Amino acid sequence: MRVMRGRRLTAGLFAIAVAFVAALIARPYVHGLSFVIRAAEMQGAARRAADFDTVRVSEREVTIPTRRGPMRARLYEPAGSHRRAALLTSGLHASGIDEPRLVRLAQQLAASHIAVVTPDIPELSRFEIAPAITDAIESATRFWHAIAAGRIIVEAMSFIESASTDTRCAYIWLSTVARDSASRGLNTL
Repeated sequence: MRVMRGRRLTAGLFAIAVAFVAALIARPYVHGLSFVIRAAEMQGAARRAADFDTVRVSEREVTIPTRRGPMRARLYEPAGSHRRAALLTSGLHASGIDEPRLVRLAQQLAASHIAVVTPDIPELSRFEIAPAITDAIESATRFWHAIAAGRIIVEAMSFIESASTDTRCAYIWLSTVARDSASRGLNTL
């Protein structure tokens, strides 16, 4: 009888340990799935379940110092602490950081415990490809890196629906430049 009880106890403890390890392994995937469901604006039971993984988000305007003068930016902060920090630059769009899809993406990232800053780069709003864009991205990256006190994700965004080859090339170029600028002397992802 004691042997059976010992085996049951061992099996029970083993099952609890396996469940705990499985939960630790699954956690980032659950967070990722939650973000995808929210970003895709899915509805129903999946959305209700995904919303359990969110926190309140506050938005505020900030000013980023650059060599050309102050640059407007928007900071999306999750309530409590954040796991990571991200810098999102808008694509070639007249609305700049007010572009609704960029705002929704920044809000959803912030709701997932990621602090986000979106710099308003005037050249992007005017559809100009100029060296000033990379300077602005680098200034914003340095600013955000100093505030976030750690590693940041830098991403140049563009929501291309029906764009010409030139626009797609500009997006690829901006993404590459943003990553190259961020990696120069900074501890970034």
